[in-house]
Amino acid sequence: SSNNTPVVLHRPQTVSIIIQDTLYGRRDIFEETVNRITVTAATQTVSVLPIVGPGGIGKTTFTTHLYNDARTQDHFQVKVWVCVSTDFDVLKLTREILGCITATEGARSSRVANGTTNLDQLQQSIAHHLKSKRFLIVLDDIWKCESDAEWKTLLTPFTKGEAKGSVVLVTTRFPKIEERVKKGTSPLNMQGLDPHEFFDFF
Repeated sequence: SSNNTPVVLHRPQTVSIIIQDTLYGRRDIFEETVNRITVTAATQTVSVLPIVGPGGIGKTTFTTHLYNDARTQDHFQVKVWVCVSTDFDVLKLTREILGCITATEGARSSRVANGTTNLDQLQQSIAHHLKSKRFLIVLDDIWKCESDAEWKTLLTPFTKGEAKGSVVLVTTRFPKIEERVKKGTSPLNMQGLDPHEFFDFF
């Protein structure tokens, strides 16, 4: 009967702090992507950019460098990093995102909203905080999202802003997640390093 035990994948939490100082072999695509999120995206209220590639290829490392680049820092007034992993729970993610937004503001007024499990109240609070701000939300390492409805629900408060040029960055190893989230944008498909770049790395 032990064979019937469900396998629970415990993925490590990812963080926005740069762990690997040098970004090997991706300088051109990096510059292009900084340009995409700070210049090209400025015409839309909110754009979703999926970064897709196999496990261990460097998606999270690449994204931490994007998140911390001086141009990104200057461009976005609010930045949030959430490690999604195998647990795509709209209520939990919404609470976590709101908690990150209010933590950066040091806002006391939001404690009530943070304590609620009412999704509508949480989303209203996010929409209120982000109303006139340009923001970058990173949803790192998404493994599953069961339906379009679930994805749209998570995204709802981010589509209500008055500022243009906000971006949601999604990293995933699964093409079906990319299909679900990409919403008219061309994804960034991350491949392995070229042989000479690979040797630079070592």
